[in-house]
Amino acid sequence: MADSIVHKIRALLGSEAHERQIAAAIVLGEIGARDEAVTAALAAAVAGGIPPVQRHALEALARLATGKAARKALPAVLACFGAREEAVRRAAVDAAITFGDDSIAPVRARLEECTDPTERRALEEVLGRVGGQDAFKALMAALDTPDVEAARSAALAVRQRIKEANPREKSAYLGAVTKMLRARQSKSTARHARGGGGSGGVGGSGGGGIGLLVGGLKILGYLEDPAAIPTLIAFARDARQIPAVREEAIVALRFAARGKGGPVAMALADLAERAAPELARAAFFTLASLEIAPALAVRLRKIALGREPERALLAIERLAQIGGPAGGDALAAVLAATADRGRAEAAAVALDGRPDGALALGRAILATHDGERVILLARLLRPRARALATAGAAGKKLARELVAAAVDCAGKVGTGTGTGSAGADQLLPLARELDREATVAGLRAQAAKSQRRKDTATTLALLRLIGQAADATADDGYALAAAELRAGRRDEALAIGQQLLDRGFDLAAALRRDRTLDPALRYQVGFALVERRQTAGEEILSDLARGGRGKIAGMARAKLKSAGYL
Repeated sequence: MADSIVHKIRALLGSEAHERQIAAAIVLGEIGARDEAVTAALAAAVAGGIPPVQRHALEALARLATGKAARKALPAVLACFGAREEAVRRAAVDAAITFGDDSIAPVRARLEECTDPTERRALEEVLGRVGGQDAFKALMAALDTPDVEAARSAALAVRQRIKEANPREKSAYLGAVTKMLRARQSKSTARHARGGGGSGGVGGSGGGGIGLLVGGLKILGYLEDPAAIPTLIAFARDARQIPAVREEAIVALRFAARGKGGPVAMALADLAERAAPELARAAFFTLASLEIAPALAVRLRKIALGREPERALLAIERLAQIGGPAGGDALAAVLAATADRGRAEAAAVALDGRPDGALALGRAILATHDGERVILLARLLRPRARALATAGAAGKKLARELVAAAVDCAGKVGTGTGTGSAGADQLLPLARELDREATVAGLRAQAAKSQRRKDTATTLALLRLIGQAADATADDGYALAAAELRAGRRDEALAIGQQLLDRGFDLAAALRRDRTLDPALRYQVGFALVERRQTAGEEILSDLARGGRGKIAGMARAKLKSAGYL
């Protein structure tokens, strides 16, 4: 009775109505009808070429894929690997996988002859998912192709197998692939020694050697085993290999090194500095996935200041990931030295994002003697001045040194040395942000020192920096007015004096105490103020009038009398 029902359902697979064929395939798969006649009928339905029928017939075969009868359907299954419809290809792959080891030999044979990329990917997927040494060997054989992209595709299939492999299997894969790669490299070395390096040094297997090396190196990366590192570094450095092979070795190091730097980072830095641009680019990107030792900061800084802009910008990106003073100082050094705007902006952005960026900028300012660079660095540091001043003992010490440098720079303005007024204009605002009181005290001390040297120009320049600041005191204003007066700038001195009077400052008393001003200069101030009917003018001239019978005293009495004060 059951056989009769199966016979009737199987007969529907030959129906002209596709819906009946589909229904029959689904039922046969569900009930597990595994006799040879059912398998043959399903294989015939697959060969019929109707995609919906093919898909359901393949799914039924996947359920029935045990026994000798089912294995006879493999040719029909494999024929669908090149189908246009993705659903049919997917069902064919799933069905072939269920046949297990029985599928390896026919899949491998078909793979050796196949040239269609879509079909090759399907065949490689079956080998990758079936597993076992035979499947792995078949996949490795698929790498031996002159088509690099095809080799990479085959390596992706191996990756699936690696994910499912146990540690023992992975170790065996590592040994097999490493042995193959080393053998290829040895052949290349021997041929090179004989003077027959060929085109590209790809291991003596013609064009196919390229795919084998590229795919093998990719597989070493997928294994993520540090034991593969020496082999990968050897290929990355091997100038006899074509760029595609060397680049694959560099990329594979991202996985084998597992984020650690050490010798890997050193080797990559060599490539980043000396290799061709495309290899250097790959080396920089692999470095991004590793821990970069501070010791490499000097080398990366050199690259960042080199001739090639792209290489330089990549070096700046890598410097940004080096923690501690080494990375920050190297970035600041690039910023201080480069004449390239793009590099300067990249270094500035990198520094801005670092917690130690303020410290690095501060150290760079102290180490730089180029006035224009000092201005740039100070402008960048100023918004972070408070962060520097509160960054522990090191930050406070650096802040004090920057204040001293700013004051020293200001003291050289009048002499025409140092970074000049432009530098002072940038450093002094920074210094005031760091420590306003210390900055003003330093400027006052500088002004007093230059005044003792009778350096009028420097004294006046310093007193202007003090007296014209928003936080200037009345005494600062008076010191500036007196200096302007001594320099013969009476109008400027009187303007400052008037401002002081308006603020309630006792100008007459200040002039009385000031022994550095010649009586003739005090007379000019008193005369102008009397003209303006300012009380302070009468006090100043009265002090001078009591000075005896000298010329200035007589002039003061005459002016007071003519003004109606006597």
